[in-house]
Amino acid sequence: PCRRGKQGQRNEHRPEHAAQDRPEYRCSRSRLFAHVYLHVALAAVRREDFEGSYAPSIAAGEAIARAGRPDLAYGCWANAAGAAAASGDLPRALGFLDRLGEVLAGKGLAPLEVQLLAMRAFLLMRSGELSHARLAADSAVELAERIDDPRLSAAAAHDRGILALAEDDASLAETLLERALVEDAPISPALTRLARAEALARLGRIEEAEAEVRATTLEPLRPSDWPETLVPRLARVQGLIAWSGGDRTLAARRLTEAADGWRRQLSRLSHGERMAAVLADLGRPVVGLIEPERELERVQRELDLLQRDDQGAPHAVLS
Repeated sequence: PCRRGKQGQRNEHRPEHAAQDRPEYRCSRSRLFAHVYLHVALAAVRREDFEGSYAPSIAAGEAIARAGRPDLAYGCWANAAGAAAASGDLPRALGFLDRLGEVLAGKGLAPLEVQLLAMRAFLLMRSGELSHARLAADSAVELAERIDDPRLSAAAAHDRGILALAEDDASLAETLLERALVEDAPISPALTRLARAEALARLGRIEEAEAEVRATTLEPLRPSDWPETLVPRLARVQGLIAWSGGDRTLAARRLTEAADGWRRQLSRLSHGERMAAVLADLGRPVVGLIEPERELERVQRELDLLQRDDQGAPHAVLS
């Protein structure tokens, strides 16, 4: 608002007020506000105050929209969606992605649209809406191929491969996850190899699966790879490989080790620090989210099925 002088005159003629009315000044101010709000949101995420990060993330997204920079809005809404997903509020997370979609629509920012589709696919997959997740993941693959970006194509192949694994399409998963292992792709090479090893185990390709597990252990790990969870992840896949190969005793041992490992992570894992690391390393906080509770439930289901498999059918859990 304009200020008034001692005589009650409006000071609209003052140069500093004229400068503040310029579009470039308003843009700069909005970007500054967005920067501050986003740092406040990230600080809340690191404290695992996920709900407390919503308001500053929204404020950052709205401020950057006023600045006319939809390219910078991605981090604001992606952070909000990741925080909501980490708190278990998937409808809210999808709502934040809807806001991001509105910002990006028609702006010619196809690379960010690919990332948006990937996050949507993963949230829908976690919600159990596999058919809708498949539509989003397929759209991401098509868009990435259309803009001819090898890194984005690799990331989209990874995302579609993970979904294929969830849908028990091991053949498609194996093919896509191998395609995703491109240098500098915004994925975790170690976890991608481990997922491919699981797909190979389901296909009964034991030697290839074991080779992929060995390759996993040679990959460098970043904070966004959640390195403290690698041991139970490895143990689970080794258990599935053993089961596929007919060694049910070893399978039970490895799956039990995996379950024990995930139980230890229930109280140790810092979701906040890792969420911030995923956003920094990969720019895909929803895609990189790991939930020990869900992982433990999955391993326990596999153990229960193995114990019920009195006939020794080696592929029961893998089909």
